Amino acid sequence: MVESRLADVSLSTCYLARLDALAPVALWLRRRWPLERGALKRALPAHVVAVVLLCAAHSGVVLLTTWLIMHAGQPFTDQRLTVLLTYWWVRDLPFCALFYGLILGIGSALDYYRQFRERELRASQLEAQLAQAQLQMLKMQLHPHFLFNTLNGFAAPVSPTTSILPYYAKVGASLGASVIPPKRLLQNVVEDLLMEGRGAAAREAYNTLVSGYGAPADGAELLARITDVERRPPPAERVESLLATPFPTPEEARAFIGEWVGDVRMTPEEPPSGKIRLKIQVVNGRVIGETVYHDAPDGGLVMRWEYLKITPKGMTWGFMNGMRPRGVILFEGTLEGDTLAGNSRFGGIDFRRPDGSPPPSPSFSFKRVRK
Repeated sequence: MVESRLADVSLSTCYLARLDALAPVALWLRRRWPLERGALKRALPAHVVAVVLLCAAHSGVVLLTTWLIMHAGQPFTDQRLTVLLTYWWVRDLPFCALFYGLILGIGSALDYYRQFRERELRASQLEAQLAQAQLQMLKMQLHPHFLFNTLNGFAAPVSPTTSILPYYAKVGASLGASVIPPKRLLQNVVEDLLMEGRGAAAREAYNTLVSGYGAPADGAELLARITDVERRPPPAERVESLLATPFPTPEEARAFIGEWVGDVRMTPEEPPSGKIRLKIQVVNGRVIGETVYHDAPDGGLVMRWEYLKITPKGMTWGFMNGMRPRGVILFEGTLEGDTLAGNSRFGGIDFRRPDGSPPPSPSFSFKRVRK
């Protein structure tokens, strides 16, 4: 009678104990050894051992709890403990395995569902991004001027205007569409190419202007100027070639490194001011030069040199003109002791006055103040 009551109590207690203790441990073991492809050889033995050990521990706890409740104070022999523990363990093992497997199945199903939802969310986000990118590409192909009119303000000042056409051609090829620069930019390109003495390139730019926006009002005059330039010999120098000239090495420029103070005068009668400073230095193994105008309205205009060449008699340096005409202002100096003097001119362009005469050639003189 006592054994029957003991069995009833232990059976009911076993189910309650499984729900409270077996589930958290089984979920932790599932995360530690997930049942996935490529990991089953390691995961299955681990879970089989876990079922056996958990069932034994569960049977021991139930046995001890039941004995304390029903037989408090009575001796518990080792032989009887072994028999009861083995009996309950063998009896409960199928139920423990079934319950353990049920927990693994539910946990895996919830995890797979979560991963499935995450993949669906990522896929929907990627589809939305792809659709947005395709829409933007279509807008660029249909209305390229909106993009390049915006970029024009950044592209034109930092490079020669004549270099813009290859840039637009390259971008148009990448987009698979015909990209025509803004009308004003094309007109500037034609003027700059004529000033550089490049008649064939000016005619090509003019044809692009006409195909995109129609013939300009001064089209006949432009064509006449283009024809006249085409008859001339090719220019000796170009803006692009000047800007592509490599700077000298620190060893080659050693005699000029330092600071120089002087001025640039339009006429010899102008008194020297000494408000212009030249700085030539070596930064990270490269020669860097700049001109600082201390009499500028903002208190100090700095022009970074874009051209520098050591000549047999001295040094020639220069930078792009910040306004039209788009040429390189070259300073060709001769070194005599600590004085660097010479004249400046426009490089890469054939700049003339309306009457055809060349513009004045300002003179300059700088004295070294620091090496």
